[in-house]
Amino acid sequence: MISASNETLVAFVEQAVDYVHIHGKEKALAEFNDPNGSFIQGELNI
Repeated sequence: MISASNETLVAFVEQAVDYVHIHGKEKALAEFNDPNGSFIQGELNI
């Protein structure tokens, strides 16, 4: 079970959306799938 607050989850997803807009789909997908990337934070991942 995820223990993060709704605000934390929304902010995390908004960061991901911004990343896609800035860097494009291909780079974003690579970052989202990188186990050492910034979109894997403990139990949270995009």
